[in-house]
Amino acid sequence: MIGTGVAAMAVAPDRPDRSASAPGSSTPATDVTPVAVDQATSPADAWERSAEPTDVATDPPAVTDGSRTDVIISLATWDRPSSSVQVNGYVAGLVEDGGTCTLLLKRDGTTATATSSASSDATTTVCDLLQVAGPLDAGTWSATVTYRSATVDEASSTAEVVIP
Repeated sequence: MIGTGVAAMAVAPDRPDRSASAPGSSTPATDVTPVAVDQATSPADAWERSAEPTDVATDPPAVTDGSRTDVIISLATWDRPSSSVQVNGYVAGLVEDGGTCTLLLKRDGTTATATSSASSDATTTVCDLLQVAGPLDAGTWSATVTYRSATVDEASSTAEVVIP
């Protein structure tokens, strides 16, 4: 009968001078000093003994009832591949579905608009992508996003978009 066996050797790439025990041996091939572990301070014991934390966050909870909302433009840019202005935004302090987001672009008396629906996220209401396709004149345009629903009618601060 022929037996097969598998020999394994541990290799520590950062310490090539050490090797694993020789097969069949219970002693290491190099000198190793055992380290005593204090059972009273082992990670498992420390976890079980830890008291409730006393330094917890004290920020007030986010308002999500529509009493304080801010419309925020998170991105306003010229997208060269699609030849369009693209704007992303959200409503902080509000979590609801069914509202409408409107982008208003202005430059030298010219305006352009785009509208999208909004949907609830974990802590905000998110506007779907707002996009205005060209032709748009080169220059700096001002962008404002308005959010309207049954409970809120708010507008963002103005952001600038440069069209090359």
